[in-house]
Amino acid sequence: MPVSPPDGKPLIAIFTVMTVDSTDLPFGLQADAAWVVCEGEIWSTWIDEEAPPPEDEDPFRLVRIARNGPKFGPDVLVTAVVRLTDGLSTVYLLRADNQYIYRTD
Repeated sequence: MPVSPPDGKPLIAIFTVMTVDSTDLPFGLQADAAWVVCEGEIWSTWIDEEAPPPEDEDPFRLVRIARNGPKFGPDVLVTAVVRLTDGLSTVYLLRADNQYIYRTD
């Protein structure tokens, strides 16, 4: 079993965007950047192309991952912001407050 160092590991953030009614997301919707705000500190990151395996994807959900963040938490609440672009290059910013950072061992 891997052991975390005493001061923790860099943050891995999983950003999930989904429709509230399970209808398909707009064609061409992509997430390319994100920000995580914790107690006045801001982590700004590009979102990797890493995504779940195709069999775990749904047309109503977009999941993207950002790695190598700061050592926020565990057991803290953060604000997460993700930048989305659609097929027409329109930019959208989605914010989710009070996102819990938990420990993974």
